[in-house]
Amino acid sequence: ADGTLNISLETAKNLTQRSAMKYDRDGDEHYDIVSAYQKSMRGSDPDAALHYLARLLDAGADKVSINSSAIANPGLIGQIAGKYGSQFVVLAIDARTTGNGLWNCTVHGGTIPTDKELFSWAKEGQERGAGEILFTSMDHDGTKNGYACEACSQLHSLLSIPVIASGGAGSAEHIVEVLKPGCADAALA
Repeated sequence: ADGTLNISLETAKNLTQRSAMKYDRDGDEHYDIVSAYQKSMRGSDPDAALHYLARLLDAGADKVSINSSAIANPGLIGQIAGKYGSQFVVLAIDARTTGNGLWNCTVHGGTIPTDKELFSWAKEGQERGAGEILFTSMDHDGTKNGYACEACSQLHSLLSIPVIASGGAGSAEHIVEVLKPGCADAALA
């Protein structure tokens, strides 16, 4: 009735696995485009990354999320946005608080700290062409104690693009709280 599609996590995983396997343009062989894309993003060849992005689009992707690869090569954000449009680029930012209360960006699933600070990196990402910011608080991720609402609010005030909150959902109330006006525009649970 409201246009919302709800699917289980297992169904989503199965759909992702099935849609990731496609024929190449000549129809000769199968390849795992998601895996190939991830491998290309780890490398230093932006042309290879853009090649696999085209394949992801051909396979039906609406957006691509980049994190570690964008920190390693910030120009990649603009290259992707320039070729496909900002609406295709989601800059994923994993960050955790430091002892002095600042938010430090991390890579490789939150395991390696970087020299990037959350708010300045999000602003730079927007300026380079990201169409959305997916912010995961590594301090909150997995705790089920709620999102980093203060940080989400700061991002929302700083940016003109949507902010997606991730990390900390444990109840419907947490989602309602983070989606209040002036906080996040969307949330992952």
